[in-house]
Amino acid sequence: AVDLPALMADATKEVAWTTGSLLGQVHSMMSNATQATSQLSAVNAEAMRLQEQTKIDALTGVLNRLGLDHTGPEEWRRLAETNQSVLLMFADLDDFKSVNDAYGHDKGDEALQRTAEALAEAYGPTAVVGRYGGDEFVVLLPHASEAEAGIFAERLRERIAEREIASE
Repeated sequence: AVDLPALMADATKEVAWTTGSLLGQVHSMMSNATQATSQLSAVNAEAMRLQEQTKIDALTGVLNRLGLDHTGPEEWRRLAETNQSVLLMFADLDDFKSVNDAYGHDKGDEALQRTAEALAEAYGPTAVVGRYGGDEFVVLLPHASEAEAGIFAERLRERIAEREIASE
């Protein structure tokens, strides 16, 4: 004869043990998934930071060519969609090579940094400022008309001329 109560008790113990074991495994898996999600979020944040960093010129702190290629068309399109005027200016430092030749590359770098600062300060946070390459800069200035172009260019020239680079 089968001892049904004993069999039921053993089955209940087995189910309880299996359920407990499965719950422990589920808890462990959930903990691992939470850790993995947290780590993935950190990796994604770092990847985004690095991606943005690749768009900034390390020397001047303004957008680099890649940043301009990405940001410029977006900004231009946004302004065009809302029928807002925009001014695009190119600035080139005249005879920049002679600065490097006469005073050294450190002073040339400082001249580039000061130029970038002057551009950013002259036009404020709405302007898109970038180093196009070498000694060439680009400014995308929202809400500026063609009539204002000369005024803005002269203001820029004056601000750059005001910057001094200490000689050693």
